[in-house]
Amino acid sequence: MSNRKHSRSEYFEGLREKQQNTVWPNLFVNSRALDAFLLRGSVKPSLVQRMAAWLMGIGFLILSVTFALLAEEQRSPVIGATSALLFLLGIKIFSNGFRKRKPIPHAEN
Repeated sequence: MSNRKHSRSEYFEGLREKQQNTVWPNLFVNSRALDAFLLRGSVKPSLVQRMAAWLMGIGFLILSVTFALLAEEQRSPVIGATSALLFLLGIKIFSNGFRKRKPIPHAEN
């Protein structure tokens, strides 16, 4: 019985540790890491990270097309500028789904 109680407490302790990144302040740290990846990219992103960047980038591109159609219909330059910014952001996030080359260190003379 003691062994069973011990394994149960270990199980719940493991669950608490896994859930630490879903509560404040660890949530803020994870959110910041995601923002940094989406805006700066990574040298070696995982497949899940790459797919997330591609999907979010496509989402922003679709949103930009929607705003462009709305801007044309409303004849609004503000909505048109918003569409252009969303398009650029979508391209940036989508391109971060691809691997970046590692910078080559330059030899000093």
